[in-house]
Amino acid sequence: MFYHENNLLIPDWRAIYDYLCSLPEIEKVMIKDKEASVKFLKDRVTESKSFFISMSTGVFVAKKK
Repeated sequence: MFYHENNLLIPDWRAIYDYLCSLPEIEKVMIKDKEASVKFLKDRVTESKSFFISMSTGVFVAKKK
């Protein structure tokens, strides 16, 4: 198996907020208390403190003998 790291660093809290609001079940929570959601993201995601998403993937390579 060959591993390929595809990690994401997201420095913009708005991008994370928009993504979360695009998920129907999470959107309800985010919009219910938008002020708290925005404050939570702003406190944790800045240009100097990016949000890290691990996206490790792998592929199996088979050869016929």
